[in-house]
Amino acid sequence: MAGVRRSLRHELLDLRRSPRFSERGRTDPVMIVASELLTNAIRYGGERATLCLRSDGNGCVLDVTDGAPAVTPKVVRGRPVAEGGVGLVLALALSSEVGWYVTARQKHVWARFLPHAM
Repeated sequence: MAGVRRSLRHELLDLRRSPRFSERGRTDPVMIVASELLTNAIRYGGERATLCLRSDGNGCVLDVTDGAPAVTPKVVRGRPVAEGGVGLVLALALSSEVGWYVTARQKHVWARFLPHAM
């Protein structure tokens, strides 16, 4: 996981250098959401989780996949943090938009970040 975080941080820093993005932006919200969604993907979908960061010129989309399309993501509110289950809550709070979809073999959970949130 440390290697994934390091690679993602480098990608985000490169993205922030683009003139399209505000210098006031921060990479922390994207890193937090990436860590939470990837942890969920590994916990519920096994070791075949992937993380992809895409920029469309108007922010970025973080897309995390796992091998458990039958396991529906759930937003759990009011649970003590120590019990887990806060990944999607954090994603909803820190990103501009969150969603998920399934294919025959994978589940994708994604979060969009606008430039000011980065």
